[in-house]
Amino acid sequence: MRYCATATLSDDHPYRHPTAAEAADGIAGVRRLIRGGDADAMLGPLGFSVTSGVDLESQRPYALAQSETGPSGERAWAVVLVDRSVPVSMVIGSPRSFISRRWWVRTRLVGAAGVAAGISVVLIAGAHRDAGPNGSADPRDNPETLFHQLAANFMAKGGLPHLQLHGYADVRAPGTDVVLSSGPTLPDDRFRRVSRGLA
Repeated sequence: MRYCATATLSDDHPYRHPTAAEAADGIAGVRRLIRGGDADAMLGPLGFSVTSGVDLESQRPYALAQSETGPSGERAWAVVLVDRSVPVSMVIGSPRSFISRRWWVRTRLVGAAGVAAGISVVLIAGAHRDAGPNGSADPRDNPETLFHQLAANFMAKGGLPHLQLHGYADVRAPGTDVVLSSGPTLPDDRFRRVSRGLA
C-alpha cells in the first residue's frame, strides 16, 4: 500500500493524551476492527476515520483506522492497518511516525521480513514525536499515549506478539542495517522467521 497516513505531521501541531474513557473506547474499537467487526461507531466519536478496501498493489483486503492528522486536530493518536488476508497473529508497531528517508528504507526491510513472519496488524503513532507540551506525544516516554496503551493491551490481553521498530545512530552499529532483538525474552519461532526473512 503506497500510502503514508502520517506524512503531514509536524512538531508544532497540537496534541493531548486521551482521557481514560477515550482510551478505553479506542482500545475496544481497535479490537473490534481487528476482529473484523464494525468499528466506526466506537472510533468515529474519537476522531478516527475508518475505511476498508483492497490494496491495488498486493491485492490484499485491508481495514484502516486513522486518527486526526490535520494541523488543528489535537487527537492525533494512532493509525491501525489490518491485513484481512491472513489470520491475526502478530503486530508490527512504529512509535515514531515522523521518520527520515534512511530510517524508512531500513523499516521497509523489517516490514517485509515481518510480513513473511505472519504480521497482520500495523500500529503507528499518530502524532509527531515532539508534538505536545514537552514532547508528550512520544510513546517511548509517555504511557498515557494511545499507541502505548494499544500496544500493551495487544500483548497483555490479546496475546499478540509485538515487533516494534526503532531507529538508532550509525555509530552504535556501524555497517549494520537492522538490529533485531527479542529484548529480555528468549527468541521464539516468530523471531527466527523474521530473522530468516532479513538474511
